[in-house]
This record gives sequence, structure tokens and C-alpha cells, in this order.
Amino acid sequence: MDKELKKIKVAHINNPPALGVDKKLLLEAQAAYDEGLNFDFYIIKSSFDDRDVKNVHYRKDYKLWYEGTKLRFIGRFFNWKNRLPDIVDFDMYDMIILRFGKVSFSKYDLFKRYGHKILTEHHTDEVGEIRSKKTLKRYLLGTVVSLISKRSLKLVAGIIAVTNEIRKVELNKAGNKPSVVITNGIGVEQTPFSGFKQFNETNLDLVFVSSHFQAWQGVDRLFEGIKQYKGSVTITLYLIGNYGNDLKLLADEINSEGKHRIVLTGRIEGEKIAEYYETANLAVGSLAQHRRNMKEACTLKIREYMARGIPFIYAYDDPDVPENASFAVKFNNDDSPINVDRIIDFARAVSSSPDMAVSLRNIAKKNLDWRVKVRQMYDFAAKVYRQQNNEQPE
Repeated sequence: MDKELKKIKVAHINNPPALGVDKKLLLEAQAAYDEGLNFDFYIIKSSFDDRDVKNVHYRKDYKLWYEGTKLRFIGRFFNWKNRLPDIVDFDMYDMIILRFGKVSFSKYDLFKRYGHKILTEHHTDEVGEIRSKKTLKRYLLGTVVSLISKRSLKLVAGIIAVTNEIRKVELNKAGNKPSVVITNGIGVEQTPFSGFKQFNETNLDLVFVSSHFQAWQGVDRLFEGIKQYKGSVTITLYLIGNYGNDLKLLADEINSEGKHRIVLTGRIEGEKIAEYYETANLAVGSLAQHRRNMKEACTLKIREYMARGIPFIYAYDDPDVPENASFAVKFNNDDSPINVDRIIDFARAVSSSPDMAVSLRNIAKKNLDWRVKVRQMYDFAAKVYRQQNNEQPE
């Protein structure tokens, strides 16, 4: 790394906090520390006391009057002053990466003050996701969010997106400025290797993991495919994650017929989840991203499947999964039933490849590990900084 890159000091801030995102940030921080990057990470929460662990800074947020009340969503949205600069010393850093998240008027306040050194990180089409439910309330909220986003993003230094589709959406709001696609990663060394069970031509075991099963996971498409399947193979589908009553009713309908089995485990973490991975023939990724107006996605679970060495099915364009990949089968991104015969053929094919699991983990290590991703983030931040200051690396 050249001298110009070494002097750039970058911060990555996660606010508001979220369990899954906080875990991701900690893995990024460890990777950046291991790589020797001048890169700090902040996790901010009202229940924290201020403390520093290597390059991770835990900071206490202070509660406003509306927190914990029924007015909290309105209060957060219409709060004008952003308090992040009171918690993090923005002047310490040359560039700051900030997960864009939910839009509020306070974001505009923050970007107006510090936008010249902020790179926003985008994981979804925020407006498209709001309008995924076709109601007047959602449409109006989407309109307001779109207007605020456009005003805010015009002030930032650059855009980081996990897919090219999202990058184009955000640039349409932000105007012409530096942008880059940096896909989600995974801590490969921190992810246990599972491999997958060989298909025995009699029983097909599938595992589908999500923190919470939403409409865009498309579980109903797989349910419908199982119901339409007429072959002799018995299907068992393990759904690991929080679920709603509507999903339980659909699962009960299939279970009542006695041929196939849907197992709703609820949320499972830690070592216990390994039992389900190790006994699965295949894993299942998101099957209905079109329901939140997305053709491309970059889900963390797919990256976990790859690091664990488990082939999978999915139904969207993923920048890290080639169209002809031997370790995955892509279905159409629509509402049609999933073809179970095609899944069975895929299970049969991967079971005939003895090196598949190890090969898949090696692909993850080379392309998806957080060491690769944080280096890309840091280098992009340094590039934008140099362009702003008319500096050239040696």
C-alpha cells in the first residue's frame, strides 16, 4: 500500500444499531485490524457505556423524549438535529462511511454539515422497499422519503452500494459523483465449515435460514412447488428464523397431507444451527426479491452458505454468483411455484461432485471474506479523498 493511502483515516458508523448489522460491523472491524488499515468502527446504542476495543468504539447514545413511546417513529423521522457529531468526533477522520438506513430530516442536517467527507452505504432500494406494500400510506411515505433522500444524497462525497442496481438507483437521487459496488462479505474463518449431506434419492432435506421470514423471502413459492410435486422423493424443509402466523398456516396445510414435512424451528443461533446445516442436502436463499422491486440482491445468508460449503438455490441476480455456477441454481424472480424436480436434479448433480463443499468454501475465502471487502472500502474512501484534495498516490 502506498504512502498516500496510509495517511487516510476512515471511520465506519452503524447507527441506529441492529443486531445482524452490528455483528457484520464487528467482523469488518476485525478484518480491518488484521489488515493493518487505519479504519475505525463505531457502534452506538443507548444501553452502552463508552469503551474502546482495538479499532471498535462503543458509544452511548442518549434518549430523546419520544424514545420508548408510541410517537417514536414520528419523532425519529421529524427530528431536525442529528446528534451523531455529538457522539463521534467527525473532525478526527478524513472520510466517514455511514450506513444510509432509514431516512429522516436529521440525515439532511448531518449531510449539510459533513457531507463532503461522508460516503453512504446502501443495502436496499429504500423507496422501493417502502412501496413494496401497495397502500396509499406507503406510497405517500415513499414520496416523502424520496424527496428527503434526493436532497441529502446530493450533499455526500460518494456512494457505496452492494449491487449495481442499487448503485444506479442512489446515483439517480445523488447526481454524478464517485460510486462503487462492494458486495456483502462473510468472515470465512469465523464461519464453521459444514459441508452438505449426499442426496440418497429418497429424502431431500432443505434448510432455509433468515432472521425473520418476510414476503420477499418467497417461502410461499417453495410451498406451492412442494404441493405440486408428484414424484416419490420426500421433501423436508427446515425454516430457521422468526415467522408469522400466515407462514405457519401454510406449513400446517402441507404437514397435514402427511407426505412432506415443514419444520418451523424459530430463531436459532450458535452451535445448534450447525446441526441443521450438516444434515441438509441443499440450502435455500431468497426467492422473491421482486416483491421489494429488486432484481439484484446481495444477501448475507447466501455468503454464509458458501462459506459453510453448502450448495443452494436462489431467485435473483447476485454479483458474486456466476450465472453458470455449479454450486447454485437460480430460479426466475417472480411468483411462479418453484420446480421441485429441478431442485432434485441439482441435489443429485452436486452429490456426484466430492470436492464441491471444499471448493465452495475456497471461493468464499478468495472473493467474499471481509478482508477483501474492507480493503475495497478503504481504498475507495482513499480514492475519493485524493480526488477531493487533488492528491496523487506515489
